[in-house]
Amino acid sequence: MAAQRTVGKGREPAAEMLKAPLAEIEYREGHFSVAGTDLVIDLAVRQAAQHISVDSTCAVAGRTCPNGCHICDVEFDPATGAVEIVTYASVNNVGRVISPAIVRRQIDGCAVQGIGYALCVRIVYYPDSGELLSASFMDYALPRADCFTGFKIQFDTTTPAATTS
Repeated sequence: MAAQRTVGKGREPAAEMLKAPLAEIEYREGHFSVAGTDLVIDLAVRQAAQHISVDSTCAVAGRTCPNGCHICDVEFDPATGAVEIVTYASVNNVGRVISPAIVRRQIDGCAVQGIGYALCVRIVYYPDSGELLSASFMDYALPRADCFTGFKIQFDTTTPAATTS
């Protein structure tokens, strides 16, 4: 919605610069143009000359329900209790993906957080007083980035959900 509002606000200065009626201004792939002509102005050029600023707030009509399937292959050494993540793969239906790099980092982060809860984080209390003994990051293991390389993440956008697209 914010992008649509920004484009809408950018139409007026584009019409002025292109010397065309507002109704004839089209926006496509970063450019404003006059319908049916080769008159074009790049949005980046427009922003360099004068900033386009929009303050926008939106609300979702209902719950968002992204979904996916995550599969983790682990090896466990019964002698030492060590657990090693061999492979981790997931397919995720998260709606329309505008920035794959950002969405991938969100999914990676959530997976690491879940693995961390399962394998690393341990809350310990002193049995007599109930005092928290693992009260800081120095007192218990946290998942580290070097333990989680090579995640295979895929996005599935074939069936868009009304509340996530």
